[in-house]
Amino acid sequence: FSAHKLYGPTGVGVLYGKRKLLESMDPFQGGGEMIKEVTFEKTTFNDIPYKFEAGTPNIADVIAFNEALIFFNNLGNKADILSYEQSLLIEATDRLKEIPGLTIIGEANHKIGVISFIIEGLHHFDIGMMMDAKGIAVRTGHHCTQPLMHTFGIDGTVRVSFSIYNTLEEVSIFVTIKIYQFKGVIPSEKKTSKYWLCCDDGITKQMVNLRKGRCSLFLKVGINIAQLLAVEITEGRQINVREVA
Repeated sequence: FSAHKLYGPTGVGVLYGKRKLLESMDPFQGGGEMIKEVTFEKTTFNDIPYKFEAGTPNIADVIAFNEALIFFNNLGNKADILSYEQSLLIEATDRLKEIPGLTIIGEANHKIGVISFIIEGLHHFDIGMMMDAKGIAVRTGHHCTQPLMHTFGIDGTVRVSFSIYNTLEEVSIFVTIKIYQFKGVIPSEKKTSKYWLCCDDGITKQMVNLRKGRCSLFLKVGINIAQLLAVEITEGRQINVREVA
Protein backbone atom coordinates (compact mmCIF):
# COMPACT_ATOMS: atom_id res chain seq x y z
CA PHE A 1 0.00 0.00 0.00
CA SER A 2 1.04 3.59 -0.65
CA ALA A 3 2.00 6.02 2.08
CA HIS A 4 0.00 8.87 0.62
CA LYS A 5 -3.20 6.84 1.16
CA LEU A 6 -2.52 7.19 4.89
CA TYR A 7 -1.62 10.91 5.02
CA GLY A 8 2.05 10.16 4.38
CA PRO A 9 4.50 11.29 1.67
CA THR A 10 4.29 10.30 -1.97
CA GLY A 11 6.66 7.90 -3.70
CA VAL A 12 6.99 5.41 -0.83
CA GLY A 13 4.94 2.47 0.41
CA VAL A 14 4.91 -1.00 1.90
CA LEU A 15 5.02 -4.45 0.31
CA TYR A 16 3.53 -7.00 2.68
CA GLY A 17 3.76 -10.72 1.96
CA LYS A 18 4.07 -14.14 3.52
CA ARG A 19 7.62 -14.97 4.53
CA LYS A 20 7.71 -18.28 2.64
CA LEU A 21 6.65 -16.64 -0.62
CA LEU A 22 9.00 -13.69 -0.23
CA GLU A 23 11.95 -15.98 0.48
CA SER A 24 11.21 -18.00 -2.67
CA MET A 25 11.07 -14.92 -4.89
CA ASP A 26 14.07 -13.56 -6.76
CA PRO A 27 14.85 -9.85 -6.36
CA PHE A 28 13.63 -7.62 -9.18
CA GLN A 29 16.31 -4.96 -8.76
CA GLY A 30 20.06 -5.01 -8.23
CA GLY A 31 22.15 -2.76 -6.00
CA GLY A 32 23.78 -2.32 -2.62
CA GLU A 33 22.54 -4.28 0.43
CA MET A 34 20.54 -6.82 -1.61
CA ILE A 35 23.41 -9.34 -1.80
CA LYS A 36 25.37 -11.37 0.74
CA GLU A 37 28.24 -12.38 -1.52
CA VAL A 38 29.18 -11.86 -5.14
CA THR A 39 31.84 -13.83 -7.06
CA PHE A 40 32.46 -14.52 -10.72
CA GLU A 41 30.86 -17.91 -10.21
CA LYS A 42 27.69 -17.00 -8.31
CA THR A 43 25.70 -14.43 -6.37
CA THR A 44 24.07 -15.05 -3.01
CA PHE A 45 21.16 -12.76 -2.22
CA ASN A 46 20.57 -11.22 1.18
CA ASP A 47 17.78 -12.18 3.56
CA ILE A 48 14.37 -10.51 3.35
CA PRO A 49 13.53 -7.69 3.39
CA TYR A 50 17.02 -6.55 2.35
CA LYS A 51 17.13 -8.47 -0.92
CA PHE A 52 14.22 -6.33 -2.14
CA GLU A 53 15.79 -3.04 -0.98
CA ALA A 54 18.50 -2.41 -3.55
CA GLY A 55 20.53 0.77 -3.28
CA THR A 56 20.03 3.73 -0.99
CA PRO A 57 16.45 3.70 0.28
CA ASN A 58 14.14 6.71 0.51
CA ILE A 59 15.16 7.23 4.13
CA ALA A 60 13.52 10.60 4.80
CA ASP A 61 10.11 9.64 3.42
CA VAL A 62 10.15 6.29 5.24
CA ILE A 63 10.67 8.18 8.51
CA ALA A 64 7.86 10.56 7.56
CA PHE A 65 5.63 7.60 6.71
CA ASN A 66 6.21 6.19 10.19
CA GLU A 67 5.02 9.48 11.68
CA ALA A 68 1.92 9.34 9.48
CA LEU A 69 1.15 5.83 10.74
CA ILE A 70 1.54 7.01 14.34
CA PHE A 71 -0.85 9.87 13.60
CA PHE A 72 -3.41 7.54 12.04
CA ASN A 73 -3.22 4.98 14.84
CA ASN A 74 -3.81 7.74 17.39
CA LEU A 75 -7.03 8.90 15.76
CA GLY A 76 -9.11 6.46 17.78
CA ASN A 77 -12.01 4.30 16.66
CA LYS A 78 -11.79 3.72 12.91
CA ALA A 79 -15.57 3.26 12.71
CA ASP A 80 -15.97 6.82 14.01
CA ILE A 81 -13.63 8.07 11.31
CA LEU A 82 -15.70 6.35 8.63
CA SER A 83 -18.93 7.70 10.13
CA TYR A 84 -17.54 11.24 10.14
CA GLU A 85 -16.39 11.05 6.52
CA GLN A 86 -19.81 9.68 5.56
CA SER A 87 -21.51 12.68 7.16
CA LEU A 88 -19.41 15.00 4.97
CA LEU A 89 -20.17 12.88 1.90
CA ILE A 90 -23.94 12.92 2.49
CA GLU A 91 -24.04 16.67 3.12
CA ALA A 92 -21.98 17.48 0.02
CA THR A 93 -23.96 15.06 -2.17
CA ASP A 94 -27.34 16.47 -1.12
CA ARG A 95 -26.26 20.07 -1.67
CA LEU A 96 -24.51 19.48 -4.98
CA LYS A 97 -27.70 17.93 -6.34
CA GLU A 98 -29.36 21.35 -5.90
CA ILE A 99 -27.12 22.92 -8.56
CA PRO A 100 -28.76 22.97 -12.03
CA GLY A 101 -26.71 21.23 -14.72
CA LEU A 102 -24.51 19.33 -12.25
CA THR A 103 -24.53 15.53 -12.53
CA ILE A 104 -22.89 13.24 -9.99
CA ILE A 105 -21.14 10.26 -11.59
CA GLY A 106 -21.39 7.22 -9.34
CA GLU A 107 -23.83 6.92 -6.43
CA ALA A 108 -23.25 3.48 -4.96
CA ASN A 109 -24.94 2.63 -1.68
CA HIS A 110 -21.61 2.03 0.01
CA LYS A 111 -18.89 4.45 -1.05
CA ILE A 112 -16.05 6.36 0.54
CA GLY A 113 -15.94 10.14 0.87
CA VAL A 114 -15.41 10.89 -2.81
CA ILE A 115 -17.74 12.62 -5.28
CA SER A 116 -17.15 12.76 -9.04
CA PHE A 117 -19.27 15.12 -11.08
CA ILE A 118 -19.64 17.00 -14.34
CA ILE A 119 -21.40 20.26 -15.15
CA GLU A 120 -23.23 20.73 -18.41
CA GLY A 121 -21.43 23.03 -20.83
CA LEU A 122 -18.22 23.28 -18.76
CA HIS A 123 -14.99 21.37 -19.21
CA HIS A 124 -13.73 19.62 -16.09
CA PHE A 125 -10.28 21.21 -16.47
CA ASP A 126 -11.82 24.69 -16.40
CA ILE A 127 -13.83 23.85 -13.30
CA GLY A 128 -10.67 22.62 -11.59
CA MET A 129 -8.83 25.84 -12.42
CA MET A 130 -11.66 27.94 -11.02
CA MET A 131 -11.75 25.92 -7.81
CA ASP A 132 -7.97 26.13 -7.46
CA ALA A 133 -8.19 29.90 -7.71
CA LYS A 134 -10.46 29.84 -4.65
CA GLY A 135 -8.09 27.63 -2.67
CA ILE A 136 -10.09 24.42 -3.10
CA ALA A 137 -8.18 21.33 -4.21
CA VAL A 138 -9.98 18.95 -6.56
CA ARG A 139 -8.81 16.41 -9.11
CA THR A 140 -9.81 16.54 -12.77
CA GLY A 141 -9.47 14.12 -15.67
CA HIS A 142 -10.22 10.44 -16.22
CA HIS A 143 -8.73 9.33 -12.85
CA CYS A 144 -7.05 6.27 -14.41
CA THR A 145 -10.44 4.92 -15.54
CA GLN A 146 -10.63 5.78 -19.23
CA PRO A 147 -12.71 2.67 -20.16
CA LEU A 148 -15.27 3.69 -17.52
CA MET A 149 -15.36 7.25 -18.87
CA HIS A 150 -15.99 5.85 -22.36
CA THR A 151 -18.87 3.81 -20.93
CA PHE A 152 -20.46 6.95 -19.53
CA GLY A 153 -19.75 8.85 -22.76
CA ILE A 154 -17.66 11.54 -21.05
CA ASP A 155 -13.99 12.53 -21.22
CA GLY A 156 -13.48 13.20 -17.53
CA THR A 157 -14.93 14.43 -14.26
CA VAL A 158 -14.16 16.70 -11.34
CA ARG A 159 -13.49 14.73 -8.16
CA VAL A 160 -13.68 16.12 -4.64
CA SER A 161 -12.52 14.03 -1.69
CA PHE A 162 -13.37 14.38 1.99
CA SER A 163 -11.37 13.10 4.94
CA ILE A 164 -10.85 13.50 8.67
CA TYR A 165 -9.33 16.96 8.36
CA ASN A 166 -12.32 18.42 6.49
CA THR A 167 -15.33 20.06 8.15
CA LEU A 168 -19.00 20.66 7.40
CA GLU A 169 -18.13 24.36 7.14
CA GLU A 170 -15.68 23.58 4.33
CA VAL A 171 -18.35 21.52 2.57
CA SER A 172 -20.65 24.55 2.76
CA ILE A 173 -17.96 26.86 1.34
CA PHE A 174 -17.23 24.40 -1.48
CA VAL A 175 -20.89 24.13 -2.50
CA THR A 176 -21.50 27.87 -2.16
CA ILE A 177 -18.62 28.63 -4.53
CA LYS A 178 -20.03 26.09 -6.95
CA ILE A 179 -23.40 27.85 -6.90
CA TYR A 180 -21.83 31.27 -7.56
CA GLN A 181 -19.60 29.89 -10.31
CA PHE A 182 -22.13 27.98 -12.29
CA LYS A 183 -25.48 29.67 -11.77
CA GLY A 184 -24.67 32.07 -14.57
CA VAL A 185 -20.94 32.65 -14.85
CA ILE A 186 -21.76 34.76 -17.90
CA PRO A 187 -24.85 36.72 -16.77
CA SER A 188 -27.27 38.40 -19.12
CA GLU A 189 -27.03 42.15 -19.74
CA LYS A 190 -29.94 42.73 -17.35
CA LYS A 191 -27.97 41.21 -14.48
CA THR A 192 -24.74 43.11 -15.02
CA SER A 193 -23.40 46.00 -12.98
CA LYS A 194 -20.71 48.64 -13.44
CA TYR A 195 -17.81 46.27 -12.79
CA TRP A 196 -15.38 44.87 -15.34
CA LEU A 197 -12.87 42.10 -14.83
CA CYS A 198 -9.45 43.44 -15.80
CA CYS A 199 -5.76 42.62 -15.89
CA ASP A 200 -3.55 44.84 -13.75
CA ASP A 201 -1.10 45.48 -16.59
CA GLY A 202 -3.30 48.18 -18.04
CA ILE A 203 -5.41 45.97 -20.28
CA THR A 204 -8.96 47.01 -19.45
CA LYS A 205 -12.40 45.58 -20.07
CA GLN A 206 -11.08 42.07 -20.53
CA MET A 207 -12.10 38.81 -18.88
CA VAL A 208 -9.90 35.77 -18.39
CA ASN A 209 -10.43 33.05 -20.95
CA LEU A 210 -9.69 30.12 -18.63
CA ARG A 211 -9.29 27.56 -21.41
CA LYS A 212 -6.55 29.53 -23.17
CA GLY A 213 -5.10 31.00 -19.97
CA ARG A 214 -4.97 34.60 -21.19
CA CYS A 215 -7.08 37.73 -21.48
CA SER A 216 -8.88 37.41 -24.77
CA LEU A 217 -12.33 38.99 -24.61
CA PHE A 218 -14.24 41.64 -22.70
CA LEU A 219 -17.39 41.18 -20.70
CA LYS A 220 -19.30 43.25 -18.20
CA VAL A 221 -20.02 41.07 -15.18
CA GLY A 222 -22.12 41.17 -12.03
CA ILE A 223 -20.22 42.11 -8.89
CA ASN A 224 -20.61 38.67 -7.26
CA ILE A 225 -19.16 36.92 -10.29
CA ALA A 226 -16.43 39.53 -10.64
CA GLN A 227 -15.38 39.07 -7.03
CA LEU A 228 -15.39 35.31 -7.49
CA LEU A 229 -13.07 35.33 -10.50
CA ALA A 230 -10.88 38.20 -9.34
CA VAL A 231 -8.17 35.92 -7.96
CA GLU A 232 -7.46 34.19 -11.27
CA ILE A 233 -3.87 34.33 -12.52
CA THR A 234 -3.06 34.69 -16.21
CA GLU A 235 0.46 34.84 -17.65
CA GLY A 236 1.84 35.78 -14.24
CA ARG A 237 -0.52 38.74 -13.78
CA GLN A 238 -3.04 39.13 -10.97
CA ILE A 239 -6.57 39.70 -12.18
CA ASN A 240 -8.40 42.54 -10.45
CA VAL A 241 -11.89 44.00 -10.44
CA ARG A 242 -12.01 47.61 -11.59
CA GLU A 243 -14.94 49.95 -11.36
CA VAL A 244 -15.97 51.68 -14.56
CA ALA A 245 -16.70 55.38 -14.14
